[in-house]
Amino acid sequence: GGVVARLWVQEYDGVHKARRVITLGSPHHGTQLALAGSVFAPDACPVACQQLTPGSRFLADLQTPVPEPPSWLALWTTQDRTVTPPASAGLEGGLSVSVQSVCPDVQVAHSALPTDPVVTRMVLAAIGPGPMLPPAPGLCSPSGG
Repeated sequence: GGVVARLWVQEYDGVHKARRVITLGSPHHGTQLALAGSVFAPDACPVACQQLTPGSRFLADLQTPVPEPPSWLALWTTQDRTVTPPASAGLEGGLSVSVQSVCPDVQVAHSALPTDPVVTRMVLAAIGPGPMLPPAPGLCSPSGG
């Protein structure tokens, strides 16, 4: 989703249509999983898989740093085993934050990012009406404040 959002902003006038873009564990710099797939099972690694190989032409053609507007927040987890290395989900030009840099005790895998309560609170805070700020430690508690 996040890599597609970057393409949309860059190529399809998303820069004039979105106020904010938030990505969750997106392989902005590729993932070793796609590399392994393209090397060891090329017939099972479709074009989208190949595009997410670190250093791919597709990823190289994405604007870096990302354009502003819109404002960007890349949230990712240090415990990601899908986007590897996990810091590959970081994004130049916007806020780039690992969940654990704000909430060190949070355990969240890649697949749980969209449903994790702490991540949800971080996303909701980021899409609010005020300026987009880095997530705050107060979002770590169930009360969110």
